[in-house]
Amino acid sequence: MENKNIIIIIIAALCLTIMACKYETDTCHRTLYIKNISNKDIYWMQFSSDTILDRAYKAIYKLKKSETYGTRPSLDCIEVTLDQGQRTYLTLLDAAVVESTPWDTICKKDMVLKRYKLSVADLMRMDFTVTYP
Repeated sequence: MENKNIIIIIIAALCLTIMACKYETDTCHRTLYIKNISNKDIYWMQFSSDTILDRAYKAIYKLKKSETYGTRPSLDCIEVTLDQGQRTYLTLLDAAVVESTPWDTICKKDMVLKRYKLSVADLMRMDFTVTYP
């Protein structure tokens, strides 16, 4: 009987968690989409401050040509997270360069395809989708 009760408690907790999850609305976006419409694969990185590439990069994600990626949903609305003039920063790199060049060289020569410095107003204009190029 104890195992049955534990299973019921776990299922109930999961149901409550799912019901508590907030969904995206017209005024609350939790996901930023990155869309690659170029003819090459790219890598992208997101920062919370204006920064140059770091030798010890932590999060770099590959996005193949003609692919769209939704960032991991945040717990709060992007509109709230980036209020009061804050920005989010995206850096895009050529996949061929990243895969054939040492990271130290990429950093030293700042081998970036494009940088974005985005406010909530910018993201709203873009419908929370950054399209490259």
